[in-house]
Amino acid sequence: MLAVSMLSVDVPARASLNLIASDDARQLLAEIPAVTIWDDPALLDLGQPAWKLWDIVRAQDDIGPTIASKLLAAKRPALLPVHDQHVANALEFGPSDWGFWQQVASDPDASALTSAVQEVMAEASVPSNVSVLRGIDVVVWMVTHGWTSHRACTIGCDFDGFGDPGA
Repeated sequence: MLAVSMLSVDVPARASLNLIASDDARQLLAEIPAVTIWDDPALLDLGQPAWKLWDIVRAQDDIGPTIASKLLAAKRPALLPVHDQHVANALEFGPSDWGFWQQVASDPDASALTSAVQEVMAEASVPSNVSVLRGIDVVVWMVTHGWTSHRACTIGCDFDGFGDPGA
């Protein structure tokens, strides 16, 4: 809750208390391994503990997809993507950004993307504990806000085809 509040996101008090007290949420979180999405994209499949936890978080009053995703990403930052309207629009997610990220992580060329992002993150002196998934979020967010002159944006400012499941 504290990490999300540092991002200027207000988690309603009642929802915070409900989630902290929830044995179901605690159990599901324990079932979600601390791995990267690149290691096992299937962990985001419907019916898996991550989806069940998503449903519990989203069931709280005044918790929309952005707050829910930030709460979950704070606990599993290398696995669970942040839903941001700007990133979603840029990448044309549609209703499921998890499906998009699973597709990206399953692509045979995913290692080229992760290597490029890691290189940019190292150049920018981003701490090593920041996940590649968060690095991608930041680069896409920067591009959608007009920061295209930064070297980070050269790894993929043209998002055509990323949001198309058939691409």
